[in-house]
Amino acid sequence: MKKRKHSLLIYRVFCFIMALHVINVSIDTRDRCVIYTETGEAHEDLSINDMESFVEFIVEDLLGMANAIPEHDDPDEDSDLAKLLQEYCFSPVFRLLPPAPQVVTLEREEQPESVEKPMRLYQEITSPPPRQTA
Repeated sequence: MKKRKHSLLIYRVFCFIMALHVINVSIDTRDRCVIYTETGEAHEDLSINDMESFVEFIVEDLLGMANAIPEHDDPDEDSDLAKLLQEYCFSPVFRLLPPAPQVVTLEREEQPESVEKPMRLYQEITSPPPRQTA
């Protein structure tokens, strides 16, 4: 029983540390001030203190330590996994077109038997008479 509680505590601490790590990584925002060189490479303006992690936000803003974590130029381009572009072609299921200019109709006597026969099977539905209220 004690061993089970101990392993449950270790599991919870591990999950808590992993959750903090995910939160810490997920704060990085896109650079607003980008400097382009003559070769066309983009570099971040390191004079602007940009919050790039949750730990940096807590240390610099909440604890008041200015520039405790030095700024560095991290690549903000998409990963190689996101560069795999797949194009999907969806064809419309229906189209909203104007009505046809000509409608072809057949005379009553010219309709084939296969069209008239199923229509004779369906009789007209008659509703029951209304009930009288006392």
